[in-house]
Amino acid sequence: MSDSTSATTIASYTMAIHMALEANGHDAAAVFKAAGLSDAPSQDPLDRYTTVQMATLFREAVKSTGNPAFGLVAARFLHPSNVHALGYALLASATLRDACERLVYYFRIASNQGSYRIEESEGRFCLVLEVVADGVAFETIDAWNAFIIR
Repeated sequence: MSDSTSATTIASYTMAIHMALEANGHDAAAVFKAAGLSDAPSQDPLDRYTTVQMATLFREAVKSTGNPAFGLVAARFLHPSNVHALGYALLASATLRDACERLVYYFRIASNQGSYRIEESEGRFCLVLEVVADGVAFETIDAWNAFIIR
């Protein structure tokens, strides 16, 4: 496992969290402030948040909404453009297999908190997420995987 202060996620990912909070009647600015983050999520693809910052943001969002499945709510607001090159690579995929292979290769652009791999057996393949950073919020795993499935 890597240190939760060195593992990061692209900051524009928090746009989905901000929009999910606002769409459901919660004060996103207050939640971001409580998490110690700017209330205006960055769209700069070079801006990053640490695992600790992301976990804190999700913890504050869950506390504000009272919804322990908030990651699934945020996933509905996650758009491929929020993860820049990775999102566009997924959209350019002709097949599900192609999308999974691109995710395996390009996921590190969006986050180095984990990595995807494909396992093949008996003519089937399985996309597997391995979390490599300590302290990754369950909500972020829910949000990412729901986004990928969608």
